[in-house]
Amino acid sequence: LESAVAAMHTSIAESERVELEIRKDLDRTTLPTTCYLSSDVLRQTMLRILMVWAKSNPSEGYRQGMNEILAVILAAATDGAFGPPPPGPSIPALLLAASDVAFIEHDCYALFDEIMRRQLPIYTSSQRPPESITEPRKSIARRTGLDVAGGG
Repeated sequence: LESAVAAMHTSIAESERVELEIRKDLDRTTLPTTCYLSSDVLRQTMLRILMVWAKSNPSEGYRQGMNEILAVILAAATDGAFGPPPPGPSIPALLLAASDVAFIEHDCYALFDEIMRRQLPIYTSSQRPPESITEPRKSIARRTGLDVAGGG
């Protein structure tokens, strides 16, 4: 019983440590401004997504910079999102469901999870990531003229 209690305390302490690390990074995160949600709501959404992802992937855990990836996903997902339907002509049900802010957190988690599975070599290895990971970044940097991290 003592070992189970000790393990539980260790798990709680680790969760608190990860949450503090995420909160510190979220305070420095640039959030989307064209959004139906307030910045406080966005930060809480990001905290939940990052905490769940870290707990679901304990061997990888949370790493600095994941918050920035999630911020881009949230910016894309919330652009054009809206809360309750506005008065006026009816909106097709599928469009309404796809744009409903109530589902953004779920959608963002799914996108973040898929991206992180592909990007994990960057976060978990000291070796140079494979070209299959860095080439899309280089292509984006060439097309947009942006300085994309790892874009060369």
